Amino acid sequence: MKRTLLTFTLAVSFLLGLSSCSGFISGDDYSLQSYNALVTVKHTESGTVYFQLDDKTTLKPYGISETAFGKEQFRALIGYTERNEKPVATSDGVQFDKSVNVHHFAKVLTKAIAESQGEKDDELYGTAPVEIVKSWATIIEDGYITLVFCGYWGNLYATHKINLVSGVDSEDPYLLELRHDANGDDLKYGMVRYNSIAAFDLSTLPDTEGKTVKLKIRFTSFTGEKTVSFDYCTGKTSLPDVKASDVSLSELADVI
Repeated sequence: MKRTLLTFTLAVSFLLGLSSCSGFISGDDYSLQSYNALVTVKHTESGTVYFQLDDKTTLKPYGISETAFGKEQFRALIGYTERNEKPVATSDGVQFDKSVNVHHFAKVLTKAIAESQGEKDDELYGTAPVEIVKSWATIIEDGYITLVFCGYWGNLYATHKINLVSGVDSEDPYLLELRHDANGDDLKYGMVRYNSIAAFDLSTLPDTEGKTVKLKIRFTSFTGEKTVSFDYCTGKTSLPDVKASDVSLSELADVI
């Protein structure tokens, strides 16, 4: 299975490769097997790069140049093994939990949540079908929601767009829409399903103040409208609620 880095409009997204998709699929995607963690790439005040593994654990990476990360914060897939040594504190006194050797690294498309523009949403964010994939990498963690998804391409080199849109329901700020814009990619001459992955910053959502609410992702799938739900509490990890009645376990997802 081929893995490729494709450049999309406004961002870079890691393509998980050609795959047969079928809705909210159970089981890990084959092309994620080189990676055993999803992290947030962060920087201390002194500029030292480190990885936030989950909401509590920090990793000091070795085997990869810090100049590769720039100054931004983003989500990434890594394949790593732990080192038998305690991480050395930084010059500004920051201590990390573990030292790790990084064997594989892939930047994940990381974006802010877009704001609904009402009737203009179809034009701005697209109406192409998309499916959300059940995977260990589909998760709410460290203030981000990361989604593995899948969609159709006609031209394998075409640039598509993916957005998570808020403000689609004035009475429910935790109802979001996943939107796929094929960006003019003509599917008449054949269609190929691609898997991809993207992360979205949840900081613009209202703080749940310790309460657990249903965060729902609505999307137009290959077979009609669907919704995937998470039991969401600000600052805590959450997995998709696969037992929810509005989640289909017989289908798949993909897009950028």
